[in-house]
Amino acid sequence: MQPLLSLEEAFERVSLVASKRPLDSVTLPLTEAVGHVLAEDAVAELSIPPFNNSARDGFVVSNDVDAGDAFFEVQGEIRAGDSVEHADQIAPQVARIMTGGPVPDWAAAVVM
Repeated sequence: MQPLLSLEEAFERVSLVASKRPLDSVTLPLTEAVGHVLAEDAVAELSIPPFNNSARDGFVVSNDVDAGDAFFEVQGEIRAGDSVEHADQIAPQVARIMTGGPVPDWAAAVVM
């Protein structure tokens, strides 16, 4: 029985063997590419959506919020599909935000 290898040593051994056996790349139509791996990075030409949006439901808070306060008044709600202008017009402090909603310019964080 062989001794156990560290993760780093195992990765080095696999990399050494794999580097000696490079694979040829092929160009395929997207519909035939199922099961294949990209030979190089795919980079989007533009971001969609073209604004910062919330990855989860929660509350967006500004830098003005004092973490020592026990209660906060929720100033509004930001939903997916709302405009960036709508989000920016809500009074800075705390607002409810839904997944996909635009994060206002005054936001410091989104809290679950």
